[in-house]
Amino acid sequence: MERNVYLNRSFGDDSDIKLSYEDYLEMLENLIDDRLTKEGLFRFKNLWATNFREIIKVPIYSIIPTLILNRLILGPVNRGKVDHRLKFALSTITLPLCCWYFYTRPLPCRLYTEILADNGRDGKYVRNVLKNTKPGLWNNISLQMKELGYDFPEMANYSKATEFPKAVMN
Repeated sequence: MERNVYLNRSFGDDSDIKLSYEDYLEMLENLIDDRLTKEGLFRFKNLWATNFREIIKVPIYSIIPTLILNRLILGPVNRGKVDHRLKFALSTITLPLCCWYFYTRPLPCRLYTEILADNGRDGKYVRNVLKNTKPGLWNNISLQMKELGYDFPEMANYSKATEFPKAVMN
């Protein structure tokens, strides 16, 4: 089944790589624009525009879980004007927690898959930069790519070794 690439490219499905907004920003730290082709720059521009809109929306749709958490913590008792002060003070803790949850929650995105699974020069450059500068993030992405059926030389090797290697030990 072939996907319609003209639909909304910001969201994906189970056949796409999942990254959080925090991972996206970490991925961009060491990339150099001059080493990307025009197509690669255009993909990153689309990814930036999509993620920027979503990053701006996170505090807005974090308000509802914040209000629900405040209600669960404070209870149903109405304390008059004191209730508003308590809710405001509690919101200074619960709103950042809700925002943190939404910023660190991995979401599938077709643009991540297009960039990281590219067979051309751009994909190889991005994979090598992530492998050499962000090994923790790259292990996560590499495992997802292996589960999705991609195989690149830059990917980490996930073997089913059951024994600890003893070659270095005396």
